[in-house]
Amino acid sequence: AQWLVLAQAWSSAEMINFGPATASMSNLYINYYPDERGLVHSGVSDLIAANPTLTPEQFAGESAIVQGVPGLEEALFANESLNAGQCAYVISASGALSTRLKDIEKNWQQNATELLAIDKSAESDQGLNQWFNSLLSLVETMKSNAIDQPLGLTGKAKGHLPAATAGQSRAIINAKLDAINKAMTDPVLTAILNSNDESTVANNLSTALAETTTLLAQMPEDLSAADKDDQQALYDHLTTVTRLIKRELIPTLGIRVGFNSTDGD
Repeated sequence: AQWLVLAQAWSSAEMINFGPATASMSNLYINYYPDERGLVHSGVSDLIAANPTLTPEQFAGESAIVQGVPGLEEALFANESLNAGQCAYVISASGALSTRLKDIEKNWQQNATELLAIDKSAESDQGLNQWFNSLLSLVETMKSNAIDQPLGLTGKAKGHLPAATAGQSRAIINAKLDAINKAMTDPVLTAILNSNDESTVANNLSTALAETTTLLAQMPEDLSAADKDDQQALYDHLTTVTRLIKRELIPTLGIRVGFNSTDGD
């Protein structure tokens, strides 16, 4: 139960695709995904077999493959019960992950003004630019890596759904949608749009997100077990959300769409 709380919390925070986590590449150590070749499964098993008395200090030097949320998922959900070596792994992985997350939190607290470009002039759009391009990039990445590819909607199936071993893919996608919804209904953003008589943009986004969330709530916890039409509808709804952010919201805010690896450009 606590693993799912952790996984949802990081899935939401992961939508902030800039700052200390990405700059240090700690995000890969926290959530090694997509794991298209199933490296986490074999990596965790091999590590436990090689070192059944692993300590948090020893663990910190291991590769990203065996660290973070997916590694803990593998240990906790792929076994009916845990032996001593698996327990040592869970304790060490939890300790190392906690240290990493606290370091990121501390960095944000100490450098928020600079990271969010609050120190720039009122005319600067740097903060808005990086924030909304971050959201757009992560929505497009989620649509591709976490839904389209593992479900084989537009091509050959590749990789796996998020939290596939735990059977909790819906919860992960929902946490990300909640983060987008929170950003898009932020009072400051709403005020900016309303001041420019652009409330239609906000309404369009709100409607699209509500429809996506409603559909997701009706699907099983494991999205691979969902009806194929519902899987396609979820993909199509997210495509609508990305188009609204890219073609309506970002131009309305007067900022520029950046490049990322999943936008097809």
